[in-house]
Amino acid sequence: MAHKPLVHLIIPQLFQPLKRWGKGYLFEVHSPYLTTLLQGYSSKYQSSANGINASLFASLDIPIQDELPVAHYRYQAHCHSVPPKDSLLLCADPVHLVVGMSDITLTDKITDLTTAEANELIDLLNTHFKQDGLTFTIGSNSQWYLSSSKMESLSTTPLDNVLKKNIAHHPIQSDQRNWQALQNEIQMLLHSAPLNQYRETVGLPTVNSLWLWGGGKRINAKQRPSIILSDNAVSGGMLAIAGKCSYQQFLDKQSTSTLGGIDDTALAEFDFSAHLKGKLIIINESLVESAINDDPEAYQKELKRLEECLFKPLSALWKDKKITIQIDSCGGKLIEPQHTSRWKFWKKRLNSLSELSL
Repeated sequence: MAHKPLVHLIIPQLFQPLKRWGKGYLFEVHSPYLTTLLQGYSSKYQSSANGINASLFASLDIPIQDELPVAHYRYQAHCHSVPPKDSLLLCADPVHLVVGMSDITLTDKITDLTTAEANELIDLLNTHFKQDGLTFTIGSNSQWYLSSSKMESLSTTPLDNVLKKNIAHHPIQSDQRNWQALQNEIQMLLHSAPLNQYRETVGLPTVNSLWLWGGGKRINAKQRPSIILSDNAVSGGMLAIAGKCSYQQFLDKQSTSTLGGIDDTALAEFDFSAHLKGKLIIINESLVESAINDDPEAYQKELKRLEECLFKPLSALWKDKKITIQIDSCGGKLIEPQHTSRWKFWKKRLNSLSELSL
């Protein structure tokens, strides 16, 4: 085949827990098809591509050294409209902070709010901050936005990069506004909200802060993929808007709507011949929760599902040299499987994913 499509897999936390669990838990992660695929591989460092959002934009060759334009494109995926020009737009996602003796840890993204509860908190914020020219908008019940008519350049840290970490090391950098004072005011307002007082009494994490991030300006993508497939409609839709390409949802265990509206084996039937010169981006975020929560059993269970509906069909296509593959686990490194020479029969064969030195 003269031209082979490049399948670019973005699977956050695919490799990151392996060493930790191998040493501390004596837990071996098994993924036969992926392990076979990676018997030989080359790696390429992308030191700035740390975290899911940096990896998403890096896959389009959008510069990731600057502030990521997540809010601009995510807003369009949520609201189906373009944000106003010459205004500042930030993701303002509801979170729960825990204050310790010497640190402040972002322990939870709040994802269980009802529409009525999200609207109640948004109304509270908008009423309070109207005089400051700030507007809060709901994208989804767990993903909000803050907009200001005053455009400014700033530097923030993506939410997924600070989850379960001390936020003191990740303040917003700006010469034009005291963002720490604004965040303190938001926290004081939310602390006294009736909804938060109720959540506390029933043992639910309160929405005691908003994480502000992703305020970069729109940047034209240097690459235009043939198609983006994703288990996360927001990530996939956002990247498709930035890359000006089509998007399909697949491998979503929360939804019956899989790739092309059929079942989890549908990837094996996907027509790669329609993308001979193209780059296909496949995003799957299903390993993140179990990796962040240090739950190897749940991780292994989800990986087993991915084995059948993702790695097995891709491995067969790669073995027949119908596609090339890149794997990005969002840790700053691209992994590319290499076909090994037959004469290297002496080389030790890997038996589990945990044996990989990635």
